[in-house]
Amino acid sequence: MKKLSLLFALLLSLTLLAGCDMPELPPLPTVTPEPTAAPMPFMTAAPSPEIEAEPEPEETAEPSPEPTARALQPLALNETCLNRSVFADSSEPGSLHTAEYEAKNYSCEEYFTKRLTVYLPYGYDESRQYNVLFLLHTAGGSENTWLVDPTGYRFTDGMETVRVKNMLDNLIQEGLCEPMIVVCPSGYLAAGAIYADSSFSYDQFDYEFANNILPYVAEHYATYAEGGSHEQLVAARDHFGVLGASYGSYLNYISIFATHMDLVSNYCFVGGGPIEYDYIKFRWNTRGFEDFKLHCVYIVEGEHDDRMQPELSYRYLLNNASQYFSDENLHFSVIYGAGHEGRSWINGLYNAAQIFFRDDPYPIPYVGG
Repeated sequence: MKKLSLLFALLLSLTLLAGCDMPELPPLPTVTPEPTAAPMPFMTAAPSPEIEAEPEPEETAEPSPEPTARALQPLALNETCLNRSVFADSSEPGSLHTAEYEAKNYSCEEYFTKRLTVYLPYGYDESRQYNVLFLLHTAGGSENTWLVDPTGYRFTDGMETVRVKNMLDNLIQEGLCEPMIVVCPSGYLAAGAIYADSSFSYDQFDYEFANNILPYVAEHYATYAEGGSHEQLVAARDHFGVLGASYGSYLNYISIFATHMDLVSNYCFVGGGPIEYDYIKFRWNTRGFEDFKLHCVYIVEGEHDDRMQPELSYRYLLNNASQYFSDENLHFSVIYGAGHEGRSWINGLYNAAQIFFRDDPYPIPYVGG
């Protein structure tokens, strides 16, 4: 742990640009986990397909044909290997868009334009309200990692490339989750930044998510938030969810879960950790989050991923923070046969998309070692 703390402190120090003062935040305690080395590649080398540009907000595109009305189906979670049919083309495909927003380097008074990849479900209608799922990429990734770039998935008979967007289309079409907006930001300041590049910091994404990304989404898309003010975002927090894989799991844990629990009440951590309650409690206490309830916290690890032992996080939170966590809102899954790889990330998303925004309690029993 001492080694992890020293490495993490070094990583944070690299983010301070010369001559710039970081706005004050509560100091990060020494229990903060250190990101591991870059994981198994999540993307293949195949070129990314072009996606259509996002129209100006006031010039909205014509809605897609109305999807077939269907009831929400019971949970169909998968902890082994998904069928290939999950990644087949859907007859009710959603659409991908590129949105640009103004971001700020919170180490300095520097402003610049960044991009989001936005998935709108089939039949997207601006007169409706949609839940929003944010996907945080793995190390070295970008806003295109999850839904634009082809992804390696290890089936039982070999590795293939699949389209995660198709999986979302099919989940929605089959009624396994409600139609939702999915937003993929970049966790780096600069495009193409490497894993431990100086253009990244946890504090930077803390500010950027709360002050730039989430307000932009609330103001430009049909969400449950009536606007992008802090009060309006807090009121809609049960309809926002964040999933991060590997490096994105750390980003989710440190920059959102521990810092902006008032804005989001659904979280999934895939292949990352450890999540230490002492650190969470420190951050929550400084922000007055004691009265906020969490709708869903879902921890996922590959059976052969021995980097961080996320199961320890699950048991520690369940046993040490009963005022926040119980079997009704804290869940854990092993993805059997998988390691620190794309299959774990994708199965985690397949499950989290189903459980995040359900209204009723849905305990998911787990019997572990």
